[in-house]
Amino acid sequence: MQLTPGHLLQNRYQIVTLIAQSGMGAVYQATDQRLGNTVALKQTLVRDPQLSAAFEREARLLANLNHPVLPVVSDHFTESNEQFLVMQYIPGDDLGALLPYQGAFAQEQALEWGDSLLDALDYLHTQQPPIIHRDIKPQNLKLMPRGNIVLLDFGLAKGAVEPGPQPLVDPSIAGYTPQYAPLEQIQGAGTDARSDLYSLAATLYHILTGVAPPNTLARAAAAVSHQPDPLQPANELNPRVSPAVAAVLHQAMAQNPAQRFTSAAAMRTALRDARISHGATTAQPINSSGQSTLVIRPSAQATNIQPAFAAPAIAASSRQRGIVLSPKLIGAALITLILVFGASAGGLFFLFQQNFHASPSDTMTDAPSTSEGGSVLLATSADLADPELGFKRSNPFPAKSTVAVAGWEIQVLEMVRGREAWNRIHEANINNDPPPEGMEYVLLKLQVKSAHADRTPREIDKYTFRITGDRLIDYKWSPVVEPEPRLEAEISSGEAATGWAGYLVGAGEGNLMLIIHDVATDTDYQEHRYFIALDESAAIDVDPALRKIIPAQIGAQPSEPALFGQQVITEDWEVTVRDVVRGDAAWELIYATNQFNDPPAPGMEYIAVSVQVRYIGTVDDRELVDSNDFQTRDSAGRTYDSPSIIDPKPALEAYLFPGGVYEGWIVVQAPIDDTGTVLVFQPGFLDDDINIRYLALAE
Repeated sequence: MQLTPGHLLQNRYQIVTLIAQSGMGAVYQATDQRLGNTVALKQTLVRDPQLSAAFEREARLLANLNHPVLPVVSDHFTESNEQFLVMQYIPGDDLGALLPYQGAFAQEQALEWGDSLLDALDYLHTQQPPIIHRDIKPQNLKLMPRGNIVLLDFGLAKGAVEPGPQPLVDPSIAGYTPQYAPLEQIQGAGTDARSDLYSLAATLYHILTGVAPPNTLARAAAAVSHQPDPLQPANELNPRVSPAVAAVLHQAMAQNPAQRFTSAAAMRTALRDARISHGATTAQPINSSGQSTLVIRPSAQATNIQPAFAAPAIAASSRQRGIVLSPKLIGAALITLILVFGASAGGLFFLFQQNFHASPSDTMTDAPSTSEGGSVLLATSADLADPELGFKRSNPFPAKSTVAVAGWEIQVLEMVRGREAWNRIHEANINNDPPPEGMEYVLLKLQVKSAHADRTPREIDKYTFRITGDRLIDYKWSPVVEPEPRLEAEISSGEAATGWAGYLVGAGEGNLMLIIHDVATDTDYQEHRYFIALDESAAIDVDPALRKIIPAQIGAQPSEPALFGQQVITEDWEVTVRDVVRGDAAWELIYATNQFNDPPAPGMEYIAVSVQVRYIGTVDDRELVDSNDFQTRDSAGRTYDSPSIIDPKPALEAYLFPGGVYEGWIVVQAPIDDTGTVLVFQPGFLDDDINIRYLALAE
């Protein structure tokens, strides 16, 4: 319903006037009768459950945020089957309305806004979970009377759950604006912090030049047709824009996310540096926590590297799917051109991965000669004649070696673990959580140098590395604030970064090793893995006893599932249900885990299941086990995939080496009160049934 002046909602909010309206929502100026202040009242006019959920998600997101660039949310309610969001009233015009009359804004003013917005994005992106706005554009930037800027409209924002492809409709709640949206968002291929950087750069480009940037699809079509990129440098459209600022915007608007800045903090530093006159010393990079990473710049004569454009490596495996453009967006002909061009050129810019790892062929020509797979040990104590060195856990690179792999030179300078590591982490930030029971922190001080042949800046941080040990688990990074300097930087060829990275491993675990991943660019997409010993003489062999384990037929048929708590043994896995929580109790557990989790669909209920899994394969490689390996089958024989929600902690999500054991929670779904529902374990995308088993969910 459209509200008229004087209409009273919740016996509190009185409508003053309509500010804006579209087919999917409206914004009103209203008076809070209880407090006497002016508020903005945002109303959703849609009935679609997904869009309604997006509106509610916006309310939850904003209610927990506190930043001067973000509006304050004070209330959220439903009346007459419509949802309303009460938020701070921001007087004045949005930049989208001002641009037709104003034209280009002064560079200094625009960069001040950009600096504030990047600080806000850094704040959003470093939330737990990170918040991606996904709809930054001039129309969502409100100019306050004192000249400061406010970022509005979080209807597209995502927290922990990635929505599917959005229709090209009014972008205020669902959709996007092509001039400001990156290609990965238009494709529905998944967005991250770098997607917001593209949109902000496109917005600043418009503000600085008075000309909207070309939409992403036009740029993609030009690339496929071997035509020049229609995105002109900002300084060509407006000579008052400095070339340095134009270069920052151009990098942030790269079609390939891997070529953009790695974080809002990194882009903020680059824009600040661009305001300094030519010849001034470049400021030290600032990481997302606002602290500096120690970066060593090469001397002017250190290297003579020719620029090169290398297609990014594409991660692929039996568990990953390629990126496909929507025919509704571009058309079948353009898709065919893109696929042909991608195959002939080794991959187009929009086929990307979040990893920075380059292929072995992307190393400097004057680097040491490489062994098979591109790895070389630089330490003089090494046996360079050993072609298997570093490729297996049984034969890792020696501790304290400097190792060259995949275009990087890496050395572990120091390792601290246990109580001492926790003391340092607690001193770094008192809000850091202590290690969970049975776990301990490991702090690594790493020095990493880029030895890539091209000048493309590449991200290096703790997310790049993992750790394994004799518990046979591939441990990922830990979400803690480490001591300074922290390993989080963007470096070019010849530069080096040194900093601390924090990880969680099993308490007292031995044979610790650092894991480095590299995805090759050849057609088989073979993934190489390298190991550096952290403990002296660390080495791990596959237990030969695994070969003696024989699969059992327990749980092989849905009509005869394994009893509650009974272990099933497949060709490659051992699986046991440890605990089950269902119905309202399960929803309370799930909601407490993450407030953005959606409730079960009508007629359905969630079932939280604690599962213990052991990988008993004998090939010395890691295998992923997570909630995607489980389904449910109801008493009528219907199967249900796992819902897209955040599982309770510890979630069942781990890479296991042969013999590795992990226990964690998954969430599945079933019809309410269907006592015959069984859990289906079907790892990966196997076509045979050698690993499929059925497990009872009730005693």
